[in-house]
Amino acid sequence: MASSAVFFHLLCAVWICGNLVIAQEFHRKFEYTHSFKGPHLVDKKGHVPFWSVHGGAVPSENEVRLTLSVRSQKGSMWNTVPYQQEHWEAELALRVNGRGRVGADGLAMWFRSARGTEGSVFGADDKWNGLGIFFDSFDNDGMANNPHILVMNNNGLQEYSHSTDGLQQQLGGCMRDFRNRPYPVHIKITYIRKELTLYFDFGNSPQPHYELCMQAPGVELPPKGYFGFSAATGGLADDHDVISFHVTSLMEKKQDPSASLPAEDIAKFQESYDDYSQKVDQQREDFRKLHPDVYAARQEEQAGVPYETTQDREIRLVLEGQNQMMTLVERLRERLDLMSSGGQPHPPADGAHGSPAVTQLYNTLQQVAQRQDRLSSALDDLRNRPVPQAVNTPGSPDVSNELNHLRATIQGLQQEMQTLGQARSNAPAGSQACPDSQCVGPTSVIILGVIEVVVFIIFVFIQKKMLATSQKKFF
Repeated sequence: MASSAVFFHLLCAVWICGNLVIAQEFHRKFEYTHSFKGPHLVDKKGHVPFWSVHGGAVPSENEVRLTLSVRSQKGSMWNTVPYQQEHWEAELALRVNGRGRVGADGLAMWFRSARGTEGSVFGADDKWNGLGIFFDSFDNDGMANNPHILVMNNNGLQEYSHSTDGLQQQLGGCMRDFRNRPYPVHIKITYIRKELTLYFDFGNSPQPHYELCMQAPGVELPPKGYFGFSAATGGLADDHDVISFHVTSLMEKKQDPSASLPAEDIAKFQESYDDYSQKVDQQREDFRKLHPDVYAARQEEQAGVPYETTQDREIRLVLEGQNQMMTLVERLRERLDLMSSGGQPHPPADGAHGSPAVTQLYNTLQQVAQRQDRLSSALDDLRNRPVPQAVNTPGSPDVSNELNHLRATIQGLQQEMQTLGQARSNAPAGSQACPDSQCVGPTSVIILGVIEVVVFIIFVFIQKKMLATSQKKFF
């Protein structure tokens, strides 16, 4: 475990150092005529700009499906614009999915001196001149080393060995499982000073985390070539999708990046820029003639608006940060005051801006008190509400007399409690004399209260029963 961890850290260090070297020694230029990505990958006619699609390949808005999961299918796509930079970097995102545990046959990325045709090498023709990177899914040689990534450089004379999966012809490779991953698999290829390096990402997260797959020095590639992709299925089948492909030219910093552009491209870009500038000037002049007042007002408004300098922006950000810190400290102080007071909230003073926590707690207590008052009022209203007359049906008990008797009993208990309370309040201080009625102690009062609650519950129950009987009669 320790040795594998050390090896992994060494690979990460090599990858980081390689990126630092590229950033320090080379200019980077994105080549849009050799790249594609979704969404809106295809144009209105269903074509991928600067690419041609052949065989069973199907382009869509987000990807190009080279083969469907159908047996004995082949598909390919080729760049229509030749690439002729000495150093380059390419990033590829692909997805290979299949229902079975084993898939076939695989997918290939090409950089060849001529565009390929349909053939036997992962859907493209054999004896090519250039680079081939193969994502081989099926184990033809029975070595149990698939899925496998293999890099092969051909001079146009060699035939790919299907029986050995090209292991004796490879520049290098690695055994990596690229099928049925949670996210698209990413591959990064760099070709700098005739050294070819390939990095691989397993597709376990949306963002790629590359690790070194192979590195080969002294690789001679055609000075002018075409990028392409192809895939094939056999007795087993997978979906082979190419999601995105980005090509970046790397030019040494000692040379002018514009010097590598052809003169005709520079003239075409300059002509396009001049035409666009003339159109913008003409539209501005037409607007000024049609709306002179609005144009003049806008000119004055733009002239009066000062632009924010870098120093002013930094000062503004510092002041905003200080204000946020002061607000946070004030809130913390208010919470500490609340905790030090024993957690008892006090109503905020009029016009004072109290803590939101204190105000919310005080409002909650007020709402609880209001709900308690409303509950008491509702109970009193229910107790004094008249009972609707129910129609007695044959066989049903007559509950009217019982309800009247309970109502009279409750009223008598209330009057007796009021009489006792008035007599006790009118008695002189320190006097132990009782009124004409018998003295009532605390125990008797509690018993009477319990009896009143029980009677009230029986009253509510009988009332509900009466309402249910009435509803049965009408329905």
